[in-house]
Amino acid sequence: MVALVYDGVVSREVLSPIGPFEAAGASCELQSDGGGGRDGFDPYECIETVPFASCAPDVLIVPGGFGWKRLARDPAIGVWLTGVAGRAGTVLAVSTGSLLLDSLGLVETRSVTGHWLSAHAFEQSGDPALSERIVDTGWLVTAAGAVSAIRAATQIVERIRPEAALTPTGQR
Repeated sequence: MVALVYDGVVSREVLSPIGPFEAAGASCELQSDGGGGRDGFDPYECIETVPFASCAPDVLIVPGGFGWKRLARDPAIGVWLTGVAGRAGTVLAVSTGSLLLDSLGLVETRSVTGHWLSAHAFEQSGDPALSERIVDTGWLVTAAGAVSAIRAATQIVERIRPEAALTPTGQR
């Protein structure tokens, strides 16, 4: 599993959905442009990363944050994200991470959700967001925020590693 990290990312939207995957025995690599520490917020946290690498992860996590617009304008990040998303088994976009994918043309003809304050941005792009907390179209799973991302990650684990899924009481 790979998670995209960037300056201005919402820390909870990176770290919260990783929990269900790690509980199922998966490891997660946090990748960023150039590697090193990236400043997340809510809560403030310096997130250590490794440089972008070409990979084909089972799951790619694309979290939201105020930095998503900068990423959408960066051609190198767009090439990396489009390539990795195209090779990923499943992509989980959280909050404005859905807008980042939409800006790269990766949500065409798919239903998505995102942060409720970003609904106008989806409408302007011509791909209106749904008001559901989680939208699962198979390859692309979108979550409205960090709490929804935990449930979305749990659903993905149940689908791709049912033997490792946890029961509601946290037992296997």
